[in-house]
Amino acid sequence: MKRFFWLLLCWGVVGWLAAEEVRTWTDSQGRKMQAQFVREVDGDVTFLKDGKLVTLPLDKLSDEDQKFIRDAEANKKVEETAPPAGAPRPIDNSPLPLDSSSTSEAKSGLTKPKTVAEERTWRDLRGKGQVGKFVRMH
Repeated sequence: MKRFFWLLLCWGVVGWLAAEEVRTWTDSQGRKMQAQFVREVDGDVTFLKDGKLVTLPLDKLSDEDQKFIRDAEANKKVEETAPPAGAPRPIDNSPLPLDSSSTSEAKSGLTKPKTVAEERTWRDLRGKGQVGKFVRMH
């Protein structure tokens, strides 16, 4: 009974989301299709049509649809997520106020700050501690 409830709930949510975003799209030759816009990456647009992902070049769509997609992508907010617990903290590389060489070597705001792994105590499920640094996860 529980399984049936969860299956029904998931199916309802998926159906609700898919039905809400479906729109009629027109290509540059005037052909139309009903699909849900998923994303645009590097000039390729991905739609969800009849449960399948369809990818088309953005320039193959009508001018109105291209404008709609560009506006939709421009209005998307990029959310910064908090780092996971135990993740290394970024180093503060801000220049000192009296450092004159920092103005000529200003770094771009697009580069990521370096992070340093700090030693900490890691505990297993039984509570046994082990001191070490987090290096990477595969």
